[in-house]
Amino acid sequence: SPAHCEEILDITVAVARIGSKSVTYEFRFTRAGVEIATGSMTSVCCTVAAGKPPVSRPIPPEIAEKLRTYAT
Repeated sequence: SPAHCEEILDITVAVARIGSKSVTYEFRFTRAGVEIATGSMTSVCCTVAAGKPPVSRPIPPEIAEKLRTYAT
C-alpha cells in the first residue's frame, strides 16, 4: 500500500556505483520491514562558476575513497 503524509518510513541509502565523475545512489523505503518503494539518483561532480553552466569534473580521490565505504 502507498505511504501517507506524516507516516514514518525507514529509508536505506547505499552507493550503487562510483564512476570517474558521477555517483549513483540507491534508496529503499520500508514500513514495518515491508518494502514499499525503491529508487535511484545519479549525481555528477561539477565545477560551478557564476553565470556559467556547470562543468563536470573527476570526483576528487579523497571523496571517492569516503564514498567507497558506503558502496554495496
